[in-house]
Amino acid sequence: MLNWQCRTLRAWQALRQVDFYIDRVSDVNLAGVELDHVRSYEDLTLEQTLRISQALARGTLPLRFQLHLIAENPADNPVTARLERLEWTLLLDDHPTLSGTLDQTYRLPPGEPQEIPLDFELDLLDFFEKNLQDLVELALALAGAEGVTKRVSSKRGRSSKRRSVPCPIPARFVS
Repeated sequence: MLNWQCRTLRAWQALRQVDFYIDRVSDVNLAGVELDHVRSYEDLTLEQTLRISQALARGTLPLRFQLHLIAENPADNPVTARLERLEWTLLLDDHPTLSGTLDQTYRLPPGEPQEIPLDFELDLLDFFEKNLQDLVELALALAGAEGVTKRVSSKRGRSSKRRSVPCPIPARFVS
């Protein structure tokens, strides 16, 4: 039993060496409008602009997307790291929006990047009071539109099964 506990402790400690970063964001949907292939506000069709405007007039602007986080255990780390929980806070344009915990176990072998998909759904109007173009450009930044100056980032904390343990260094994933 002691050997198992030592292996578990080593796997948990190896997590400190793992790098996390945002790989990409996909499936961006704003008020029912798919934005993955829209590159600027001016590229929206009249129908798409009308749909988003109608949602805004109703006092809601739902945004859904999937964030693809990469966890990379360095190849020179001799231990397979084990991620059992991931506490996160999503920042859009440096503004905290959602927080949560991913309760799923990931084995992170050395030198093998692992994708961790995170699904998000929020109402932009709960967090921002901007005009229609600013809100659409924020969603387009998520979709990877070039030339859009909004920022998407995430802060993370780690936790074990028993207690929350903050990261040794505050971390921010920036796309």
